[in-house]
Amino acid sequence: MAEKPAFREAFKSRRCLIPADGFYEWKKLDAKTREPYAITMKDRSPFAFAGLWERWKDKTSGEVVRSCTIITTTPNEVCWPIHDRMPVIVPPQDYGKWIGEDEVDPVRLLQMLKPFPAEAMMASPVDPRVGNVKNDEAALIEPVATAHQVMEAEAE
Repeated sequence: MAEKPAFREAFKSRRCLIPADGFYEWKKLDAKTREPYAITMKDRSPFAFAGLWERWKDKTSGEVVRSCTIITTTPNEVCWPIHDRMPVIVPPQDYGKWIGEDEVDPVRLLQMLKPFPAEAMMASPVDPRVGNVKNDEAALIEPVATAHQVMEAEAE
């Protein structure tokens, strides 16, 4: 990221924090079936993703576009059974370092791009309807039984 042209300048001077209280990942069960999981802190506290922002000019319209990206890393023990990557979560004590309030060596910044400690996180299966933006209700983030748990219950 520090060397790729698409991210190099943003990594140097346009780092940001993207606040969240959870994120979703889909576990692949087979070629056609995926199961959504809500991943949060165990204490349900908010957190921040490591991000980069950019401003660029659309060649077709000439319009200035503002965009951002969330940086990903290898998964921790909570995420790896679900997905092969996870967003980088910045610990609160490193917020100032990440956004440039404190002078930090670029090597130290790259060292921050690691999986968040799994002990503080949890993953819960959620309703598949969460995958459709038309569905917007609080119940979608409530844990549900996994397909495997449903099949086991039906077998009993």
